[in-house]
Amino acid sequence: MASKRVAADELAAAKSAMVGRLLRSTETAIASARFYGSRWRAGLPLETPDDRAEAIMQVTAEQVQSVAELIAGGIGDVRMALVGPSDQGDELLSAIESTAPN
Repeated sequence: MASKRVAADELAAAKSAMVGRLLRSTETAIASARFYGSRWRAGLPLETPDDRAEAIMQVTAEQVQSVAELIAGGIGDVRMALVGPSDQGDELLSAIESTAPN
């Protein structure tokens, strides 16, 4: 999986599906509150669903492959997936590494 770039049509379909789920999942007031509350609790920026959707649409095949290579290489004994802008990747990884059992 990490050795080959994701096809453009597959990436476009995945991004479209993610954005659709994101926007549908924030259609009600309680769903929006859950969206913002979970981001706040996780210490993530309080961006709007539209901002998140735009960030998702900016993800490139090269970024997907880079993350796949990282996951395939392993993080200690942990295998995981992170999706988001590259400027948050180091933050998320350090947070996970600091809570991972030794």
